Amino acid sequence: MKNLFALLAISISLSCFSQERVNYTGLNSSIPDNIELGVKTNINFYFAKHTAIADGSDQASEDKRERPGFGVGAYGHFMFTEHVGLQTEVNLTYRRGFTTSYREFDLDTARFLNVEEVSSYSTFGFEIPVYLKFHWGFDHLNNGNWKSKTQLGLFMGPRLLLTPSSNRTLSRASTTNVYDEISLSVENDITAPSDYNSSVGVGIAIGADYELWNGFALHIACYRGLTSHVNKLNGFKAMDNRIEFGVGYRFM
Repeated sequence: MKNLFALLAISISLSCFSQERVNYTGLNSSIPDNIELGVKTNINFYFAKHTAIADGSDQASEDKRERPGFGVGAYGHFMFTEHVGLQTEVNLTYRRGFTTSYREFDLDTARFLNVEEVSSYSTFGFEIPVYLKFHWGFDHLNNGNWKSKTQLGLFMGPRLLLTPSSNRTLSRASTTNVYDEISLSVENDITAPSDYNSSVGVGIAIGADYELWNGFALHIACYRGLTSHVNKLNGFKAMDNRIEFGVGYRFM
């Protein structure tokens, strides 16, 4: 009976810790072998698609120019098997840019109103992805000696976006045409009626990373928003599309 309990304990131990870890010189001796922790940073390039919301105007258009943003955060990788795991992250992101919105109202056959608004914005937010990740390790022979494994990972999954801070500066130019008499009104630094970004969003991402033997990693991801990241009170909606490039470091 004692031998049976001993055999059972050994089997459980092997099943929990048999997954091979990508070892390197670091502080990785204090946590289980099937858990990896690290930090990461990335630069983001945005390609959002804008669609005007019907507001009674006869013509409407949107033009957006967004500068590259960046993000920084931490991640945890929990390996279920040798090649499959779950990766969760908490990232702080920053983005900024401006949009130009054009509206034309035909008040009647002789009166027309054209309104052009320029919004300059900056946004801080948090992103929390949950990825299903597949990973493979590769041995390398260098000068006749085997080096520690490098690791290739492919991941995909949903991402939650939280935007607690969104600053917006608004300028407006209104042109009125009444019986061919044109008047122009310009307003600057208008108090925006709403934040630029929605407070909550959700999307999905797919990407890949490659970790070197010393713990440093390169990663790329493509993100597609499933909800508008712009507050609908701005008069349009935008599905967020972006490509992300970054580096990371696994310290455990």
